Amino acid sequence: MSGVIPPVIPPGLRQGINPMAPQVGQQGMNPPQQGLLAPNTQSYGAPPLPPIEGLVRPMGQRPTDHQVIATLLPRRRDEDIPDDPTDDLPPEIRPYALGLRPSVQPSSTPWVQEIVYQRLGKEDHEISEINRYYFGIARNYDEELSNQRVTASEYYNGKGFGDEPALKGRSQLVMTVVRDTIRSTLPSLLRVFTGVEDPVHFEPISSEISGNDKLATMLSRQATDYARWALFVANPGWSILHDALLDALTRKAGWVRWSWGKKQQIRTEVAEGLILPQLQMLLAEPGIEAQRIVRRPMTRVEQEAMAKTPEGQMYLGQGGPAEYWSATITRSVQQAWPIVESVPSECVWVVSDASTVKEARGVFHVRDVSASDLIEMGLDEHAVLRAGGSAPTTQWRREAIARDSASGHHMHGGPPNDRSMGMIRYIEGWIRCDADNDHKAELLHTHSLGDDCRLVQWERTDEIPLSCFTPYREPGRIIGSSVSDMVMDLQRLQSRVMRATLDSLGQAMYPRTVITLGQVNMSDVRQTAIGSIIRVAQQGAVQELVKPFAGAAALPIMQLLEGVRESRTGITRASQGLTVDELQSTAPIAVSQQTSAAQDRLDMMARTLAETGLAPLYSGLLRMLAKQQDRPNVIRIRGEWISIDPRALGTMWEAAVEVGGKGMPMERLAMLAQIAGKQEQIITNYGLHNPLVGVPEYRNTLARMLETANIADVSNYFKELPDGWQPPPPNQGPTPEQVLAMVQQQKTAADLETDRAKAQTDRSKALSDDDRERDKAALDAWVELWKIGAQFGTPVPSLDELRAAMQPDQPNLGLIGDLPPPTSPQQPATGVQGPQQPKPGPASPMMGMAPGQGGGLGAQRPQAPVAPPVGSTPPDTAHMVRQALATGNLPTTYGQIADRAVAGNIAGMGGPSVRPGA
Repeated sequence: MSGVIPPVIPPGLRQGINPMAPQVGQQGMNPPQQGLLAPNTQSYGAPPLPPIEGLVRPMGQRPTDHQVIATLLPRRRDEDIPDDPTDDLPPEIRPYALGLRPSVQPSSTPWVQEIVYQRLGKEDHEISEINRYYFGIARNYDEELSNQRVTASEYYNGKGFGDEPALKGRSQLVMTVVRDTIRSTLPSLLRVFTGVEDPVHFEPISSEISGNDKLATMLSRQATDYARWALFVANPGWSILHDALLDALTRKAGWVRWSWGKKQQIRTEVAEGLILPQLQMLLAEPGIEAQRIVRRPMTRVEQEAMAKTPEGQMYLGQGGPAEYWSATITRSVQQAWPIVESVPSECVWVVSDASTVKEARGVFHVRDVSASDLIEMGLDEHAVLRAGGSAPTTQWRREAIARDSASGHHMHGGPPNDRSMGMIRYIEGWIRCDADNDHKAELLHTHSLGDDCRLVQWERTDEIPLSCFTPYREPGRIIGSSVSDMVMDLQRLQSRVMRATLDSLGQAMYPRTVITLGQVNMSDVRQTAIGSIIRVAQQGAVQELVKPFAGAAALPIMQLLEGVRESRTGITRASQGLTVDELQSTAPIAVSQQTSAAQDRLDMMARTLAETGLAPLYSGLLRMLAKQQDRPNVIRIRGEWISIDPRALGTMWEAAVEVGGKGMPMERLAMLAQIAGKQEQIITNYGLHNPLVGVPEYRNTLARMLETANIADVSNYFKELPDGWQPPPPNQGPTPEQVLAMVQQQKTAADLETDRAKAQTDRSKALSDDDRERDKAALDAWVELWKIGAQFGTPVPSLDELRAAMQPDQPNLGLIGDLPPPTSPQQPATGVQGPQQPKPGPASPMMGMAPGQGGGLGAQRPQAPVAPPVGSTPPDTAHMVRQALATGNLPTTYGQIADRAVAGNIAGMGGPSVRPGA
């Protein structure tokens, strides 16, 4: 038999001696050492089992070196229960003891409390009588509501009505009209509440932030975000709303409660191979609870390996025992956390004359809780254990069976041998009572146990942390009507009509048989197999009693009942989607009107549920968070970490509902699209700084369009504008002086361009004239030379040679078009422009020369000019001609043109200079 692991290590566990020493209760046992983790100065040996009653160990065996230490907490006896601490109070305040324990009793220290001042006017027994009075009223009212809830649950689950025919072969069909209607309504309501980012937002109603609209908007946004975070992020908000809405649609009321609790994460770990200092450090960490501790001696290899580590050298060098420790621990991390939970409708009892939860004289949350949880909540341990276990009442079991037959028939209490898990009826109430005899009722929070509502504790409070969702509100009542109340009678009628229709169909398809006694074989008649033979003594002994099908006359009744259901609930086929035939045969305006009417009914139901349940839930969560927070809290909203200002919680807010009563989604989207178009037009025409609309307003319109389309996370599409964001300043236009200067500059630049174009035209004309005059001079010179050659018989150079000789040695002139504009960073092109190619022209043979030997204007220049023969001309003339031909300085008209070019502006700015006298 192995040991049982205890939940905690008992503080009395001591380190023992050699396992061969006398056991517990024998003489000669060494005195205990100083604690479990004290270093062992003796030779190593497994310690004996500690002297704790109830210890489990192997029978007939002593612990060995590898034996695991296992202990159990001592068994709790009734006489071990401490006395009621009320007796420790002074006699004059003992009658008020139940109201003097508003805090939780510490678990590790005895109950110690000093009362400095407490204003009390009524004793505990008087508060208890008032509490019982309101509880009796609420219980009687809930008994009536319980019968209605049971009936609604049975209709929802499709159970029989109790009037089904007992005859064999008759239909016992049950139509599920209640369930079908509720399941058609619930998705739309959940989409309304969870498909938008802020179904409820807060508006300030106090004057603390009046006059500062920007601060009011910021704090209102933070308050709304914080309440939504507490419901949908810190808690499973969708599941909570689903359960509450389902109870409201089925059982008249859906309850949600909020409270301030703790969020605890527990993780079990096993740490092995630890030396004693490491184990001590591990157990000293906060949130560590030891479940099992084991030690064993090190092997030689392990001891050598440990001696090589710094920790091992220090530990073993100081004489520490060569042993390894292992521990099974639990790490627990607790954090204060908002708790929101859905409460079953049968667990909340209210007085019958209450119109709202906030103004009710008595509200009670009744449930079965284990004794362990009640003691952990801070209730008096003696009172809790004295209350004993309580079995579920008949009415509770009936409601549980109506909700779920399987779980309702198997409801059990706690185990017989564990009083801590015994189920006790816990009644948590909120009553209005004059506790201090000032003739003004205060709100008291009471804690009672048992079916007889025995008061064990009470304290003052300022709110009832419950909200009630009801789909159809009744004036002067908290609990209104449900969807089940409107269609339960229709479910019974439709079931009866369908049963009769199916019975008629069965009789028409399987008619009864008429036989003549003694003329047929009865076994053949009872045989219903297809094609079976019936043996008869004479013809006509077996006949069928045919009955026509009469169910067709009942089908219009079903359509009539369906129309009544649609008119009562507003859930129509048009709201759920028309069929193809209906779409083809129905005008668009009629479809729009039908869907709009159904949407109006659904919007009214959603608005009622939001006003009665969701808005009080948001307000209660914000007030609870304000009580618990005294410094900024940082939470993650829309993907960003946001610091919640406590001023956003301390301000008085009024919850404003944003759902219901806004028309069809398509109509809202169309209207928002028109608004966005107008905003764009205004921004385009008047800029971002116009006094009517800006980027924040335009972003709000886009966000509302996404919410209407059931896209809750708007920040994924349009970012939130940062605090203090301002549009960029508009571009300032130039002053009149700047405009005039710009015009003058442009006019000056235009004039310069005009002058440049004119100069370029003039220079181009001058160059053309120069080329023409040069060609004319070359031709004249060639003619004179030809005449001289013809007269004296001397050779005459070709015209091309003459032209080439007349070409100047200077580079071509630069034109304005070749120069960059004045504003260009490029330097002017003032270098050599490259040799000017001769203009091609038609070649013609010279007079006295063979074709191909002479050249016209376009002939190529020969390598060297042909000089006249020696002796044909006077020596001085021949020398002058040879020099002129070699140098190209012929006394022609070209020299005069060149001289005029030098004197003029042909070269222009940046152009090459022309040698004088060319």
